[in-house]
Amino acid sequence: MKDYDQHLAFLFSSPLVRNGPEGIEKVIKIDYSREFKEISSSLKDCRNQINYTFDVGTNQNVVKVLSESPVAIHFSGHGVENS
Repeated sequence: MKDYDQHLAFLFSSPLVRNGPEGIEKVIKIDYSREFKEISSSLKDCRNQINYTFDVGTNQNVVKVLSESPVAIHFSGHGVENS
């Protein structure tokens, strides 16, 4: 079994506005900080050491995280319905 340097990557995106069908629309802010605190608190209760990172979900950061082969990636962000 591989000894992972990176177990979990937490990436987030919470834009303030987006282009909608009617023009610029406000986007509800995601409380990614609280979500991360809850996840990291749960990880502290684990018997094993879990290495994790917390960063903005930019294209560059996603590529960086994927190159480190984490066991899991948690993404906190908004989805957009395809039409």
